[in-house]
Amino acid sequence: MEHTIAQTTPAPAPMADAQCERDALGAALTYNQLLDSLSPELFRDPSCSAIFTAARAVRSAGGEADVVGVMAWSAAHQAGISPEALTSLFDRPNPASPFARNLARLRELAARRRMAAVASLARAAATSEVVGLRQAVEAVAEGLRSVDTAAGPAGAEWSVDLAKPCPGPTFLLSQDGVGFMPRGDLQAIKAKSKSGKSLLSAVLAASVLGCAAFGISSCCGQAGVVYFDTEQHPRSTMRLVRRIHAMLGWHTDRNNPRLAAYCLRAMPMAERLPFIRRTVERARPAAVFIDGVADLLADFNEVGQSTALIGELMRLSAGADCAVCCVLHTNKGDGDHGMKGHLGTLLLQKASEVFEVTRRADDFVVEQTDCRNRPVAPFAFSITDSGVIMPVEMGRGQAAAEVRAARLTAVMRESFGPNPELTYGELCEAVAVHAAVSGRTAKRKVTEARAMGILAVDRHTEKYSLKGG
Repeated sequence: MEHTIAQTTPAPAPMADAQCERDALGAALTYNQLLDSLSPELFRDPSCSAIFTAARAVRSAGGEADVVGVMAWSAAHQAGISPEALTSLFDRPNPASPFARNLARLRELAARRRMAAVASLARAAATSEVVGLRQAVEAVAEGLRSVDTAAGPAGAEWSVDLAKPCPGPTFLLSQDGVGFMPRGDLQAIKAKSKSGKSLLSAVLAASVLGCAAFGISSCCGQAGVVYFDTEQHPRSTMRLVRRIHAMLGWHTDRNNPRLAAYCLRAMPMAERLPFIRRTVERARPAAVFIDGVADLLADFNEVGQSTALIGELMRLSAGADCAVCCVLHTNKGDGDHGMKGHLGTLLLQKASEVFEVTRRADDFVVEQTDCRNRPVAPFAFSITDSGVIMPVEMGRGQAAAEVRAARLTAVMRESFGPNPELTYGELCEAVAVHAAVSGRTAKRKVTEARAMGILAVDRHTEKYSLKGG
């Protein structure tokens, strides 16, 4: 008895994915810079293709390729884009997070469609004498090269292309011509408990929104700010927001659309980060302040949780093109300026800038302890009896240079400890630990301390010591 083995024909591979096209377009219309990664051949769905054509035209003309801009272009050019098709692109709660995956999928499908066309040409050349063999071989070879180009190399979406323009950082703030708080990056504010972290957040938020009282200029026009408070009672959050309004000369009894504030203290912890992400993606502010970033995870000492949180905040800042400023306590020891836990260690590594607030009598002194760009000078502020935040003039109390010298001297004393002398490398390592800064910043602090006469260097041994120590 003969047995026949059934031969199954594999299901044909899909040639298009309309939902993937819609998701990619939704992300690109939310964050217009993503449009530069897309091309017409990636879209097979007619409505998606028409929307992409319109969005690219609006962006090329310098406009905002959002729902309003695309519909206006469609009406002007009689493109017939359906409002329902356009608004459906935003049905997904977080359209930007899988964009790289969707882009890779669309490129694969575009390459597959080209491969199908090449295969059809090859079959025609093999089965018909009408088709010239030499010309067909050349056409197939060219088609295969186009397939390879369409598919792109593995990891193409992450590769560095030196041929593409790469603008420098877009700073939100400027002090004496030195920019700081760049969009697309994380920043950190650190201090001991009750030492002015939230007040500095208010000062920086007001400065972004246009307050120039602290010698800081806004570089972002009429952009907005979103403030999240995870720690304080709602009445304390409201008082802080009123202080921001007061610094800007706004009414303190009603909201201003350029500043949105949320008190998340009573919100379940697991819901806070998703809420922050949705709010930022919808509002698209210039700056985001998270006052109490440690309250977004269960254990700020757990490496996995801390890594995941910092990674999510980095994606949020890059995707929404905003500065995300995270407020975190320093460790409890008097000489320990490091931000607490593994979360603080990772935040120091990833933040473009770290600001530390120190309370001195009635004043709050701010120093930029770590930065990737040009550093800004220390500044100070105080609170009046009526609760208004005011700048401290340079002549009042310790001048900024004196404050910096005192802080630098204290750091050097802590770094030397019981050692009368240290080599340059040993000193830099100790400063990085005691000041909780990167190795690069530690080297800068050692150089600055030597220039200020805090350190002496033995000409013979080249070892460093404290002057008068």
